[in-house]
Amino acid sequence: MNMDKRSLVASLPRSLLNFFRRYPPSTAVVSNPFLPTHDATTGKYHKPRYSARRQNGLYKSAYEWNLHDYLPAGSYPKELATTSLPKAPMKGTQRWKGTKAERTFDERTELIEDKFIRASRAMSRRKAQRRRAWKVLDSIR
Repeated sequence: MNMDKRSLVASLPRSLLNFFRRYPPSTAVVSNPFLPTHDATTGKYHKPRYSARRQNGLYKSAYEWNLHDYLPAGSYPKELATTSLPKAPMKGTQRWKGTKAERTFDERTELIEDKFIRASRAMSRRKAQRRRAWKVLDSIR
C-alpha cells in the first residue's frame, strides 16, 4: 500500500505536488495561502500567496485527481471551477462583420480588373497611335 501512495504522488501534476509539499493537508495550516493576510502590528493586508488564476488551476487539477477536498478554502468559486458554462457562440461570430478590407474585397477585385482592362485597351490604342506617327515620320524622311 505504501508503494501505491508513492506511485500516486509521483503521478500528480507538478503544481499540485509542490502545493501539497508546501502546505500538507494533514497539518493545520496557520495562514491560508489562498486568502489575504492581515498584519496586526502594521494593520496592512498582504496579498494571497497564490493568485486567483493559480488557485483556479490548482483547484481544477485537484478536482481531476479527486483531491479538491484537501485544499484550503479559497477565494475561487468552486462551482465555476468545476462546471463549464454552456458555450454560446461569441456575439460577433454569428454574423461577423469582418474588416473593411474583407467586406469590400469582391468590389475591389472587380474594380481592379475593370481598370486593368481599360488600361490595357488605352495602352494598345496609344501604341497604335505611336506606330502611325512613326510611319508618318519615316515617310517624310
